[in-house]
Amino acid sequence: LIQPVVLEVFSIAEAEQIDIEVTELQQTVSNVIKATAGNYSSKNRDIYYGSETEIQYINGYLIKKAQQHN
Repeated sequence: LIQPVVLEVFSIAEAEQIDIEVTELQQTVSNVIKATAGNYSSKNRDIYYGSETEIQYINGYLIKKAQQHN
């Protein structure tokens, strides 16, 4: 589930000429998942309390950047 997202983000970073290796990005994501596994995410709390989430803002930025390179 995570791998396709990491690869998509990596391809956008590469197109944006951001100097990062895919293995470094994978490791960073893995570290964050492990470090925050016991936390409630802000999206979780937004949904729990019936608030709007930031997912459109985050995904919208990635989609915008991807579209600039296609």
